[in-house]
Amino acid sequence: MPHTVHLAAVKLLKSVGALSSAKAKKATSRSSNYQNTVSVPLNAEDDGNDATAHNDHNEQEIQTLCPINVSNEIFTVVDKLRKIVCAVCSSPQCKQHWLQQVSENLRKKDPSSKQHALMLILDVKTQWSSTHQMMGRVLDHRDMIDNFVGLHRDLQSLELSNVKWDAIEQVAKWLEAFRSATTEMS
Repeated sequence: MPHTVHLAAVKLLKSVGALSSAKAKKATSRSSNYQNTVSVPLNAEDDGNDATAHNDHNEQEIQTLCPINVSNEIFTVVDKLRKIVCAVCSSPQCKQHWLQQVSENLRKKDPSSKQHALMLILDVKTQWSSTHQMMGRVLDHRDMIDNFVGLHRDLQSLELSNVKWDAIEQVAKWLEAFRSATTEMS
């Protein structure tokens, strides 16, 4: 049954344009235990993976899966997220600027908090659970991402509208259902 959940999650990501046909085929033919990746704790060691994407889109499938208005925005939003994460992690200076920004924001929200600033997570395209983790971290830092993108002239083309943020939230909710099902069965 977990394999069926995995296949459904891969099909969803392919349908919304987050996976190309080749990456979806690779994800469904994996011989390793993909179930382990669903419950693996998040850490920064997996953040440096390739973020270039080549999408195959089937608008009919997307309209079926996502009858709400955000479906048209999902095509580009995952690619934009990957590019933003890559930009944040691209150099020591960008990483330092990101961590300073997150730390300042955390101190403003709760000066007594001992919470540490976390880096964004770059997903592994063939592991749908890592896309879910990337989206979760991005949603946690939405305001800071908007601010970071606005401050860097070369990233302004990656600015995310409210509709794109809604699309991210929708896909994250879908993937959360797959994650819950997989962890319940494991």
